[in-house]
Amino acid sequence: MNSARTLADRFRTQRTDRIRVDGIEVVSITEIELDSDSILEVLVEDSRPDIEQSLRIRGKSGGDISVVGADFEPSESVLVLAETYPAFEVEFCDLDDGDTGVLQLWNSWILGDGEHAWIGNSGIVVETLPVPEGASDRIRLWCSDGLGDPDFDDLVLLLTVGPKGVGH
Repeated sequence: MNSARTLADRFRTQRTDRIRVDGIEVVSITEIELDSDSILEVLVEDSRPDIEQSLRIRGKSGGDISVVGADFEPSESVLVLAETYPAFEVEFCDLDDGDTGVLQLWNSWILGDGEHAWIGNSGIVVETLPVPEGASDRIRLWCSDGLGDPDFDDLVLLLTVGPKGVGH
């Protein structure tokens, strides 16, 4: 990779949300479908200790989302701080029975004047994992904040989709 060009530069100039870095696919954003009976469980497995890491979650379709286990009002978009909420669940509030909504997720970080995302060497490697019994999907997100060289262990998240009320 040309070290003078950041991941953000490459996403922008190639007009895409996915690029290849040293043979590995890197995305700027990932999407997860949730139906009316499903919930997304998020577990922070690791985060960079010197910069506050976070996950931005937006309901692309399906209306407002709720973060179970956190003091957030239902909203179209939430920012969840990794250190404050190391485990939480996300669900759509307004889906009719049988409907499906799409969550968009991306990593961000808090530094100086506020939240930052999609700049510098920010990107996500999505690892598909074996699905545990009772779940419908499981992935690990390896996130690089935009600071310094790409380092995909600034924030590591385990995400599991499954039925509401069932721990995975």
